[in-house]
Amino acid sequence: MEGCRHFTDTEILRVRRCLARKHYTGKRDVAWFLLGLTTGYRISEILAVRRGDLIHGGRLVKYLRITTQHMKTRTRQAYLPEITRKALRRWIGQLSAQGWVCHSDYVFQSHSRSNRPLSRSRCWQIIHEAARSCGCTGTIGTHSMRKTYAIKMEANQGLRVTQLALGHKDINTTLRYLNLEEEKVTEGVQAIWGR
Repeated sequence: MEGCRHFTDTEILRVRRCLARKHYTGKRDVAWFLLGLTTGYRISEILAVRRGDLIHGGRLVKYLRITTQHMKTRTRQAYLPEITRKALRRWIGQLSAQGWVCHSDYVFQSHSRSNRPLSRSRCWQIIHEAARSCGCTGTIGTHSMRKTYAIKMEANQGLRVTQLALGHKDINTTLRYLNLEEEKVTEGVQAIWGR
């Protein structure tokens, strides 16, 4: 979503707590929220994840491989940090206790229980409501997770690694995406002349 902003560290904690408060869907929503924050995957990619993508040999994978089909078929792989794996284990554990065992089942199902994934618009509603209820302002949506990932990746690993992590073919796409040019100019002026 163009125009969405990223989450601050404080907002991430607040939104996560807000999502976790929901009785049935809390574990599910925390899991997809953390998956988006820690992998940079788009919400459509997250919602397409099936049990077989996450569970190999009875164990949760450390690297999630997703194949996208935007203009061309491309495969991206992302490491799942422990915080994300823990949230996924909790959600998958809840599903398993309810008899969810088929490898072709979607991980983030809608309430219909007919093996249909959540819709992108429903995820937007969930994240938007959680953000508003915990005091976040500005334009927040599901793409805010990807932007947060990108900004954190660039700050820690640089522009080239961020480009690769996001799956951008052109570095200029990553520059526009992060809006770095404007921010860097402002930072430069402030460093030279003060705030």
